[in-house]
Amino acid sequence: MQFSLNSDDLYVIAKGAHVLWVGSSEELVVDPQSRARFRLALDCADRAYRVCDCGSESARLSTIWDLEGAEPENARHAA
Repeated sequence: MQFSLNSDDLYVIAKGAHVLWVGSSEELVVDPQSRARFRLALDCADRAYRVCDCGSESARLSTIWDLEGAEPENARHAA
């Protein structure tokens, strides 16, 4: 897998439906634990997604919180 991180965007690294790491380039620079999880995720991941530029710090942190451990929903639901 090859991709580059833009400074303001959030990324999800996953293996199949399992989210392994969520963060931005900022987390990789300032947070050693996030950097370690990122490296482990790269070893076994098969996909990466650019999520967004969330704007505010609170929106970014909320998005990370919501996506960590998330799985895509396969079933469709009628509204």
